Amino acid sequence: MTLLEAGPRLLPTFHPQSSKYTLKTLTKMGVHVHVDAAVIEATPQSLRLKDGSEIFAGTRIWAAGVVAPPHWKFLGETDRGNRIKVNSHLQISDSIWVVGDVASFPDNDGRPLPMVAPVAIQQGKHVARQIQRRESSKPLEVFKYRDKGQMATIGRRKAVVEMRSWLRFQGSLAWLTWLALHLAYLSGGRNRTSIFADWIWNYLVWTPRRTIID
Repeated sequence: MTLLEAGPRLLPTFHPQSSKYTLKTLTKMGVHVHVDAAVIEATPQSLRLKDGSEIFAGTRIWAAGVVAPPHWKFLGETDRGNRIKVNSHLQISDSIWVVGDVASFPDNDGRPLPMVAPVAIQQGKHVARQIQRRESSKPLEVFKYRDKGQMATIGRRKAVVEMRSWLRFQGSLAWLTWLALHLAYLSGGRNRTSIFADWIWNYLVWTPRRTIID
């Protein structure tokens, strides 16, 4: 299996040590990782890279993000990903709010907040409160994103977690933390029980699988 990363390192939003751990772990798992490998063309049999090289593969998985539909631009000003730029209240007008992946709201460094669930959840709750405040003739509040950290799974018992700039951990503990957090965010006890049972079963009966791409 070959993994292509257009940038200089994996998990670019994480600390360099987390990126280094991820690269080392994937390499041990037999994954051929190429960084600074931007794809410029996909043919029926291969991928052509910016440096002129070509990788032949019949099965390709594209995981480089998403772009909003271009016709959304009529709603207002958009960024390069066609995400709609919103004001400090997450609005594009007095009666229209935009949240989640389609909203372009800058962080402290001026970059749009990432398209991840914690951002969408906090924005959705904020807008719900603002609608209630408006109905009560109260002034709207400015949206402030609380960054609770980030995490990523790499494989079985392999993950990276960054809660604060000084709190980072990897491996099995990070993997269990990722599982616990995702269980906590599921709605309903039945869903949590069902998913947890599925995870236990899959863990017990798991056997190594070999992926061949040609």
